[in-house]
Amino acid sequence: MEKRTGASREAIQHHYDVGSDFFRVWLDEHLNYSAGRWRSPDAFIRKTQSLLGAQIAKLDYHLHWALQGKVGCRILDVGCGWGAAMRRAVEHYGVSKACGLTLSADQSAHISKWADARYDVRLMSWEKAEFAAPFDGIVSIGAFEHFAKPNIPRSKKLEGYSAFFDRAHKWLKADGRLTIQTVCWGGRGDDPSANIPSDIFPETDVPHVWDIIEASHDRFEVMRLENRRSDYIQTLRAWHSNFRRNEEFIKQHYGEAIWDRYHRMMVGSLLHFKEKRYYLVRVSFTRI
Repeated sequence: MEKRTGASREAIQHHYDVGSDFFRVWLDEHLNYSAGRWRSPDAFIRKTQSLLGAQIAKLDYHLHWALQGKVGCRILDVGCGWGAAMRRAVEHYGVSKACGLTLSADQSAHISKWADARYDVRLMSWEKAEFAAPFDGIVSIGAFEHFAKPNIPRSKKLEGYSAFFDRAHKWLKADGRLTIQTVCWGGRGDDPSANIPSDIFPETDVPHVWDIIEASHDRFEVMRLENRRSDYIQTLRAWHSNFRRNEEFIKQHYGEAIWDRYHRMMVGSLLHFKEKRYYLVRVSFTRI
């Protein structure tokens, strides 16, 4: 097993490599597995925006910042999931090359099925990635949570976070932009009752907002920071609705244990966001 500050390949695959078809049952059609960006706090109730619409709005939020309206540029997605951000960047923003990093074999295989020469997906961690040319922009959506393991000193976590910003700075052009989305500890601090269960997301911990600022401050200027807990509350409600609607199918094809694990993850996460134990943070940077 790799010795890393963050989650190992084995830990990532424990959660994500259940099978793309499993996630397709309850996520949107592009398999976005992070909070969407909803129009208003009660948008889910009023049904003014679909889950897919909120996910596209989230992708556009990050891509607008990272690409600055440039056409024919290069973008990197750290923790690219099933490739939704890469695909939207190429098909709707005129990106000439979209590179993605993932530790999930299932995600890499899924992207390879539809990707052409404009895409470059690599089954490797960001610590080991090297690129021949710099990027115009970098996005990282829902990956930062995996950059530090629980129960290690804050100084070690900051080393891991700082190493990521070092690499991102190296990969970007002089005027490049970086944007991340991550769950952070909320106003109650490190509440033990909100710790991420190891059987759901092994080797995973969430940062504090100030950890991100401290780890990035001498390489990136923070241009925009937002906390929208309601975005994850609404996304989790939509996922949970889809999950419950397909309960019999999931149990039949994937088993009771998988049902219980992911159902517990959704219900517990929803409670933590409602009670402000977790924040949903988006941070946009300019390279110094």
